[in-house]
Amino acid sequence: MNSELLVRFEKIDTWEKFYKEIPKIQNKLKCPYFRGQGNKHSDNSSKKGWTLQPSLFRIPKNSHPRFINWLKATFITECREEIIAIFGKEFDIVTESDEKQKNRDLLIGLLQHLGFPTPLLDWTKDPFKAVYFAFESMQQNVDVVTIYLLDQNSWRTNPNGSESLELRVTELKDIISIIPRQSAQDSVYIYCRAVNIYNEIEGDEFSDQIYDTRRADESKDQKLEDFFIAYCNLPVSEKHVVIKSLEDMGITHKSLYPDERDPKILALRKKIPSLLKSYIGSINQKSHYAH
Repeated sequence: MNSELLVRFEKIDTWEKFYKEIPKIQNKLKCPYFRGQGNKHSDNSSKKGWTLQPSLFRIPKNSHPRFINWLKATFITECREEIIAIFGKEFDIVTESDEKQKNRDLLIGLLQHLGFPTPLLDWTKDPFKAVYFAFESMQQNVDVVTIYLLDQNSWRTNPNGSESLELRVTELKDIISIIPRQSAQDSVYIYCRAVNIYNEIEGDEFSDQIYDTRRADESKDQKLEDFFIAYCNLPVSEKHVVIKSLEDMGITHKSLYPDERDPKILALRKKIPSLLKSYIGSINQKSHYAH
């Protein structure tokens, strides 16, 4: 990421600055991605704040292989009728093929929208929608929310940060007709096998540290062009002003969740609590036997 842009973004600390600066930054990058989180950023060295990681890895003792095995053995079986009702067909996610990978991604995308923990990390192409999601998910007793900027074009083309087996971008375009919010939210996802996404996206050479323009140490000779991700904070005290501005832009809960009352989606959503309870129970049980 261009050093001037990175520093410029991370110095944003008010809604007014964000509103003015973001269009300028967008114009200088090729289709950047944004993500809003309702707490301050954490680099894992502190229990305060949130790390940048998929919900799958927020469950203790969980893993990507364990989730995929559950998807194949349990979800596809226990929710067969609901899946057919939603997609209009049965899915083969066991046979090794490109079609299997596509089907698996679609089911994972569906689970993501239903609130089940998955290896997908939500991003959006619209910075202002990212702000909405940040304030929507805002935690109690926090002072700021966090907006992430990912220079995905540089990340995917730079040899130090290109996609790998650990991380890959997917837009899940085939799910748009089934879940309209996918389009309404300008959604895009990073499929993650890795736990700490912020470090992974920065590049392997910086995997043990978090770059922050607020506390940069020039003696480390860090090259800003090798960083693909940045974040800024917006104060919670501005929430009402921000939400009103977003409403004026047409960004509301109703506009971002047009399929909220879809009966086919609701039928599957009702099963999510019991599925999640069963899934977490199986993790704890396997962990107990492992000892």
